[in-house]
Amino acid sequence: MTYKIEFEVNNIVIGYVADEKDILSFGLSPWQWKELLTNPNHQGRDRIKESIPVYLRRDAIDLKVRIEDEWYKNQENVIKWLEELTKWPFPQTSIHICVVPFQCSRVPFPELFFIFLGHITKGWHYPETIAHELAHLLFNYYTNFSTRKAHPLIQLIEEEIAVRLGHRSAYFAYDIPPEAPWVKTAQQIFPKWKDYLNHKENYRTIADLESSIAC
Repeated sequence: MTYKIEFEVNNIVIGYVADEKDILSFGLSPWQWKELLTNPNHQGRDRIKESIPVYLRRDAIDLKVRIEDEWYKNQENVIKWLEELTKWPFPQTSIHICVVPFQCSRVPFPELFFIFLGHITKGWHYPETIAHELAHLLFNYYTNFSTRKAHPLIQLIEEEIAVRLGHRSAYFAYDIPPEAPWVKTAQQIFPKWKDYLNHKENYRTIADLESSIAC
């Protein structure tokens, strides 16, 4: 078995994200949502599915087509670059990218190979956005790093891939949002990152850069 990336529209995921954004209200905890997502026989699944408006599912299906079109044109290179930049092979498992009709890009449960993906910032592109979330999965699989430790390194991976794809003229060539402090940290460790890129033979994996990140 090799890795497999599957795009899907999942009513449970639409409900979860809509609930978080106060678009719909189900009154469930993250743990309860996780149970609904991972247990196909859960008795509460039908109630959630029946509560999702048709227009939300239709919007998610339309967005899924656009995301897949962008991704499949670049998938081979992005996966190759992720393995090169991390020095980790992709786990032999299925990765589920669940498309939602909202602004969203995240790995909701560290122990699961699920990505929730929706609309992204205007002018950004899905291949490097997906690469960012796949890098989260790799860090979750290969390390016990906290998100605070991993996120700056993941951001640097995203920047490198975006530049290689021609989607950004340079690293950090955009207005950094104030709610993204990990980008500032990524800027601070950029010199160490460049050394890693130029001398990867001196590093076992990207995890060796952990010491360069101040908590």
